[in-house]
Amino acid sequence: MTLWWLKQIDRANYEREKIVQLQEQVPWLTNVEFELGDGNLRVNFDVSLAENCFELVLSYPVVFPDAPPLVTTRDGSRISGHQYGAEGELCLEYRPDNWTTDVSGANMIESAHRLLSGENTQHGEGEVSIIDGHSVSLGQATRSAFGRLVLTSNDVEALGKLETNFLISGVIGDHMLAKKIVARLKCFGTEENSGWTSNSKFSDRTVPISCYILNNPSTAFSSPISIESITQTLNQSSNRSPVKKKIDTSKNFYLLASSGHDWTLHWVNIEGDEPSVYSYRTIIDEDTNTRLPEIFESVGQKKVAIIGCGSIGSKVAVQLLRAKVDSFLLIDDDIFFEGNLERNELSVSGVGFHKTEALSSRLKSIEPKISVEVRQIRLGGQESSATTVSAMEQISSCDLIIDATADDRAFNILASVSKSNKIPMAWGSVFAGGIGGLVGRVRPYLDPVPLDAKQQIKQWCDSQEHQTPSTSNDNIPYGLLNEDGTPEIATDSDVSLIAAHVSRLAMDTLLSPDLSSFPYSAYAIGMAKGWIFSAPFDVRPISYLGVPDWESETKTAGERDILEFLKSLRPLEQQDAS
Repeated sequence: MTLWWLKQIDRANYEREKIVQLQEQVPWLTNVEFELGDGNLRVNFDVSLAENCFELVLSYPVVFPDAPPLVTTRDGSRISGHQYGAEGELCLEYRPDNWTTDVSGANMIESAHRLLSGENTQHGEGEVSIIDGHSVSLGQATRSAFGRLVLTSNDVEALGKLETNFLISGVIGDHMLAKKIVARLKCFGTEENSGWTSNSKFSDRTVPISCYILNNPSTAFSSPISIESITQTLNQSSNRSPVKKKIDTSKNFYLLASSGHDWTLHWVNIEGDEPSVYSYRTIIDEDTNTRLPEIFESVGQKKVAIIGCGSIGSKVAVQLLRAKVDSFLLIDDDIFFEGNLERNELSVSGVGFHKTEALSSRLKSIEPKISVEVRQIRLGGQESSATTVSAMEQISSCDLIIDATADDRAFNILASVSKSNKIPMAWGSVFAGGIGGLVGRVRPYLDPVPLDAKQQIKQWCDSQEHQTPSTSNDNIPYGLLNEDGTPEIATDSDVSLIAAHVSRLAMDTLLSPDLSSFPYSAYAIGMAKGWIFSAPFDVRPISYLGVPDWESETKTAGERDILEFLKSLRPLEQQDAS
């Protein structure tokens, strides 16, 4: 990257002039010296406050003036409470969040003087107001914390009701990720009382660990936390607690204790020559509000069958789960391989497993309490009749069928289940090469039966000026050849777009089948220029024609017809006799 002052020599001269002018105007700025450090511009300067002299350096970044200079101490010492660590920069009035290019290095030096003057009023500089620019997010404040305890507002409320100075047992869930440990409270209670259990979600990888809990709001631990302060606080706990005897003989343990009105988790290790205490950083999770309208709660009583757990099916499953669907039937016979990672919702942990198993695990990692049934069969493939029939029976118990196979044989079977049981159905497919895709759905009595709808969509595509691109599934490469012979690939974003539209149709069908948000039930969606699409995001609605007839050939027989049919059958005992 070219050094900024080489490209903007006028700005470099302006910066030097402003700092020289400031030195001439104020007595507190001395020993100004310009230099090049690693090819970039730096300014050494001193700020004098009574008998104190602060040796600082102003460093212009490579991208100046698009980002502010940094003011640090020359010896790496900590001189301010508004400083990012001992060797860090001073937090001044001009920062990345409010920076404008008309601010100069001289303004930064003045800001440093105001900060240090406000923090050093005892040196005779008088009362100077500090403009506190600190606005630290929870993420910024927590990023260096190796151990973190996450408590919800419900956890805090339950802990606050515990009897004071009464030591009880509890369980925390411990989970490590990115070299950080996060603990969460799972339950607590006594031998006489089953106590309280959290309603929070826990991953199946969470490790349960025993802990002790002490509600002692009247006594705060001395700082810094030590074995002695922990022991002193424990000794104040009630002797009525049988847990007290257990903890006295422990060599190490977790203690969740209140200090003032705050709760902190401590790992207490009294083994070895150097006993130690490690305290977790407590994070209060108050963000419990749902991001979805209240009407979405109703889909929690619905069950969705997803046939095909490949790139589209896996994404649709996760999207519906996030929209509150909590009961699934997953059907697919395929194994998940490393090559599937490019477009599938699954991760490398699923490689080698059946896609249904891996997807079920993925769904439960998001919402552990959901219901997921899996069938590892190829619907429409060479399976036994009994296997296919049992799968069809399972599908018939669902509230919505989603075909993500791009396989006509599977679609035909699903269409039969949909029509016979009056179950809505949705599907989607991606055109080879990622040029676009098709999405469609049918609702009983509002749209044609599935096979009619599919045929109408095909006729609509065939009526267009150019030949319809082929569709692909996970067993057919998502690729076409360009004119130069190189493959044209449907990317994950292409597949995700089609999956998202299938999910939108599915949710609309579950929430309001009679009052739809979609004026059409089928769409051709363009993601690149080609076929009928003039440009990306070119969407073409497809109209269904004719009056929906969901009753033909499926009318329930009358009682007389049923009796006549039964009489015509040969009694079982006669078959045995023969």
